[in-house]
Amino acid sequence: MPMWPAELTAQRTDGAREWLICALALFVFLGACRSDPNVETLGDWLRHLNNLENVDQEVLARIEASGGTPIVSGEKTLFLAQSNGNDEPRIIGDFNQGGSTSSEFVGNGTMHQIANSSWYGLEARLPSDAYIGYQVQHGRAAAADPLNPKSVRTFGAVRSVVEGRLARRSLRSTASIPQGSFDQFVVASRFRGNERRVSVYLPLGYRSEGPRLPTIYVKDGTRFRSEGELPAILDAAIADGYIAPVILVFVDPVNRGLEYGTATAYRRFIAEELVPEVERRYATGGAPERRALLGASRGGLAVIDLGVQHSELFGFTAAMSPALRPLPIIDAIEERSQVEGHFLVMVSRFDSPELVDDGEQLIHVLEGRADRVIPVFMPIDHSIHGWKRWLDVVLIEWGKYMHAGDEAQARSSRKGAKGMEVVPGRLRDAS
Repeated sequence: MPMWPAELTAQRTDGAREWLICALALFVFLGACRSDPNVETLGDWLRHLNNLENVDQEVLARIEASGGTPIVSGEKTLFLAQSNGNDEPRIIGDFNQGGSTSSEFVGNGTMHQIANSSWYGLEARLPSDAYIGYQVQHGRAAAADPLNPKSVRTFGAVRSVVEGRLARRSLRSTASIPQGSFDQFVVASRFRGNERRVSVYLPLGYRSEGPRLPTIYVKDGTRFRSEGELPAILDAAIADGYIAPVILVFVDPVNRGLEYGTATAYRRFIAEELVPEVERRYATGGAPERRALLGASRGGLAVIDLGVQHSELFGFTAAMSPALRPLPIIDAIEERSQVEGHFLVMVSRFDSPELVDDGEQLIHVLEGRADRVIPVFMPIDHSIHGWKRWLDVVLIEWGKYMHAGDEAQARSSRKGAKGMEVVPGRLRDAS
């Protein structure tokens, strides 16, 4: 655990430690501005370059001192890239829809030449809690930033990552936290005319003859199981008391474009074939609030469609960065005067503008119709690596929802339903 200066002073035995701390602070300061001690901000540094003869050498020195690109100072972020000799570089990502639109973050990604060098820069204001992927584009070719040591693979493409100093991280499991186990089975569908393998995560202590546990059905299951690390996040949430033990059902699409929409056949597969099969095999089931849905992007559209159409099965629906267009799910909800269930709608602030709009419209149309709408605006882009950092919020909100149901049932029992089991609240309030 880091110590504050007062603690260091209290524990100091002689003047040597104080001298060392001061020396390290001076070293860090000079490393950040080693070219000129009078250069204090990124803007000052860029202007300072105009007075130098060897700009390329100075830029490389600053990049090395900063540990790579982009250079982050407070909420200012400076992207740097070199021309390839033919094309000026641009910064692109979900936030400006690959450079086709303008964003509040970096505009359309146009970079400006630094002095009379081969280097180009783009200064942006990055919120301190942001986590964003980007690429550098030359002409029509785009690739990860070669000078950024942080990169991830998202939807088949490698992107560089810029992360604010206060960027959120999800709960994480450790070796000391008890872990559950996996099971799997194959389910055939007469409605879809296909079959698929389903993976199931059973929390530690699960017993087939034990009490029935709540279940969350996860779209794009393999992605959330592996890259999203949802089982480990669940283990940590259970260990910390945010949620009671639950079962995770990871479901992959056979035809994503067809199934992750508003297809009646897919809804019938989930409601009439998959859920009954899961509840036949495992100790789960019960009231709608004990079944939840989770999906992202087109998977977010799929779970909204299921949650609206089958509220008798699913009481809690979590949609992350829902991609709704061009399907008329908003119109379908508007035709209803009431929508049962709780909806957690999580919008990525650095998503493409049209997907941000999708999420905001969804929140608007559900408010006043659904039992409850929980809007969350995440400072991330459209990627599993960003969603992973917010998955514990899904579990915590669902846990609070189930906890409220338990308490309501307990109050009902105390009012005179003799012989009914009183179910005490199992969680601490995670708010």
